[in-house]
Amino acid sequence: MIKNLNSLLKLAAGHSYKVLDVTDTVVSVLHRKCGNEFTSTVTDIARAGFSCPRCNETRADKMLTTLQNEHSKELYEAVKAKLPAGYNIFGSTKSVDEQIKVIYAGGEFTILISDLLNDRNLPDCLIHRSTSLVPSAQLQIIDLFMEEHEEILDDFTEFTDKIRIKDNKLGVIKTTTVEALLEGIMSRYGKNTEQDIHLR
Repeated sequence: MIKNLNSLLKLAAGHSYKVLDVTDTVVSVLHRKCGNEFTSTVTDIARAGFSCPRCNETRADKMLTTLQNEHSKELYEAVKAKLPAGYNIFGSTKSVDEQIKVIYAGGEFTILISDLLNDRNLPDCLIHRSTSLVPSAQLQIIDLFMEEHEEILDDFTEFTDKIRIKDNKLGVIKTTTVEALLEGIMSRYGKNTEQDIHLR
């Protein structure tokens, strides 16, 4: 029976594989393309044919590397989109748990990718680039603005929110954004206002 099995296996192996030895259940095989010697069972060969583990592992590794590279590119693009022009990223972007270094004209900082993407623990240079405001910053802006004879009519949570402002002297209502309001306050009160308003 082993003789017949050996003949069948050699026939099935074709030009790519060479059957080296056959027992009742185990077949020793040489993959001629890569030179790898391996063993397989008669049942596995009958079910799936000859398959070199080294070559299959290499293909799987290549696929995994390709997927990781694609993910890394997507993550890099997401990080780049969160940063202003002129900010350069150094470090791995394979995972959101990675810490990257960012260098820009005014200096440098390190930050976890997850923090950057979720607007957490941002350095001062990025605060105005973040759209999310924290409650203490909202109150400071309102307090500064309420010293004037104007009144903010709408609630806001982000720099990009549109808000209505009423001029109590003139009785006029105008619409603006929180970002434009903050810029107006800073120009009225001087450049140091930005540092006085803690937006973290």
